[in-house]
Amino acid sequence: MERTRLRHPAAPAAPAPVRGPGRRRRSRCALLACGIALAACGLGRCQDVAPVLAGESIGEVAPELFYMEDDSGRLVPVPGFRYRDFMDLLRMKEGLAGPLQPPAAILENVVVRIDARDVRAAADMEDERSAVTCPVRVECTVRQTRGGWAMVPLELGGLLLSEPPRHEGPGRIMLDATADRAGYRGWFDAAPQPGADVRHTVVLEGRLPIEATTIHESFDIRLPVALTSRIEVQSARSTPAVHVQPHVAEETITPAPDGAGSTVSIAGPSGTVRIRIADAREDRETRGVAAEVMTESTVRIDGRNAVTEATIRLANLQPGTSRLQVALPPRTTLREVRAPASVVDRGGTPDAPTVDLAVDVGSDGRAAVELACERAVDPSGGTPFESLGFTVEGIAAWRQWGRTSLIVDGDWQVTWNDATELRRVDPPANVRQQGFVAAFAYDAQPASLPLQVLPLRSRVVIEPEYRYDVGGTRVTLDARFRVAARGAPVSSIAFAIDPAWSIDEVGPAGAVDVAAVTAEAGEIVIPFAQALAGDTVVEVRASRAIRKEDERVAWRLPVPRADLVGPALVVIASQTDIELLPANDGISGLVRQTAAAVPLVDADRTAMVYRLDAAAIDAALHGPPA
Repeated sequence: MERTRLRHPAAPAAPAPVRGPGRRRRSRCALLACGIALAACGLGRCQDVAPVLAGESIGEVAPELFYMEDDSGRLVPVPGFRYRDFMDLLRMKEGLAGPLQPPAAILENVVVRIDARDVRAAADMEDERSAVTCPVRVECTVRQTRGGWAMVPLELGGLLLSEPPRHEGPGRIMLDATADRAGYRGWFDAAPQPGADVRHTVVLEGRLPIEATTIHESFDIRLPVALTSRIEVQSARSTPAVHVQPHVAEETITPAPDGAGSTVSIAGPSGTVRIRIADAREDRETRGVAAEVMTESTVRIDGRNAVTEATIRLANLQPGTSRLQVALPPRTTLREVRAPASVVDRGGTPDAPTVDLAVDVGSDGRAAVELACERAVDPSGGTPFESLGFTVEGIAAWRQWGRTSLIVDGDWQVTWNDATELRRVDPPANVRQQGFVAAFAYDAQPASLPLQVLPLRSRVVIEPEYRYDVGGTRVTLDARFRVAARGAPVSSIAFAIDPAWSIDEVGPAGAVDVAAVTAEAGEIVIPFAQALAGDTVVEVRASRAIRKEDERVAWRLPVPRADLVGPALVVIASQTDIELLPANDGISGLVRQTAAAVPLVDADRTAMVYRLDAAAIDAALHGPPA
């Protein structure tokens, strides 16, 4: 353990000390300031210093060398270690987010062209349904922002490549399958272009399975998320009825120039897209087969209950439909059904409740049902609950899609696991309110989103500052703690201190509850007058006695209890009749600073200024005591 010695100037030798006005007292005092046991040299800078001769200047010898300890305690030189490198490592250790950087590559545009003109002739008319394939051409445009390898997911699940990919642009590309073999990934490598980005064009050709009947053709394809995307389908049907799941903003049908067939253009699709193309007249006659369900739900959680409000919109229902059976999420209780729909009966089991509804179906085959249900949740997070599950009996599962939004009230947080059938989306305007957490979309049932509810975690950051004043009989400590509370409000802060110190004053009175401050076994707990959700400063004054004949005195620095403790400033000053001499063999964890850089004391008083690194504080919090 290193020590710091503080010593008065020695008085002339005499048989006995002489004291009187205007004369310095002959005494010796030493200070041991040790916050945490660190190595003698944890991070030091090595620089060769040559004797300075007349007319010569001192220059830095490159490269810069920094020495760091390895696991065995040996000092290892690390050339070129920068402050940015240190901050990156600190962020990794603390689990903090790094500086924002643009992605190495982005997918700007995807165009999928599908030729389905010959599928009707290829279908087996005797079976009335056949699975055939049709040619597909995919063109992707990728923008690369920096050199080196960059990966872009291309998805395209269901596409069977028939030719190697064609690449236009600098560098090279590779194509491989995703880990779950559900699609493709593109790897791009190009030399960096100073001040400019690199663009790649990739063309993929293959065949896509398609279901063809005398009435319709339908197929699925999974598209990546791109800035712009478009699907073009060439069909032999002149006036087709097109159904796209999920719905997209723009959908156009252009007749072929020769009148034989048409081209269907769908703008903005992403994820798994299901497309059905049928003759308009035949589609109207078979409307019940193509019934669709779109569910918009909002789950509001307050730590005790989850209330779900859902709007179920149905389309292409058969004429004469008046009753529907709707499955609710597990363990939920139906609370309300809004007019014009009404409840006819309730059934199912607690794990799979159902409700029979009477609905009004319009002449266009459309209907809407608004309902609300609720269930109790486990506030400890031990038992997750299912937030999805609204399905309509009698309608194909792949024709039921929807979107759900999560809203949390109070000091709670909701966690979930990523699911392949879900994707994050922008919320509708009516749920953009305080407490909104996330919105998800699904393209088919069954879809699942289990949620766990936990109390909102607080994150406390403390930046300490310690000022010691050494007198003849007492050492006084003035501590300032800059506290930043994020997340849930915090009711108190705490720090560890040597029991030899007595707490004299805590403040400010308006911010902390002075009467409720507790000290037990070296742990000081300072409650706030009101729960803190923001920034404040807590001040503590403490003192301890020393004997006049002591030549040395030692103490440990306080250790704040927080999620993150910043570097501490330590100032040690003395009265004018006492000279402080550091005992370097007793100092541990402190880095000496220049007093001129931190003018915190009077000019006529001696002072030593140190910096206590956050790494040393972290060692005190989680490691063995020094």
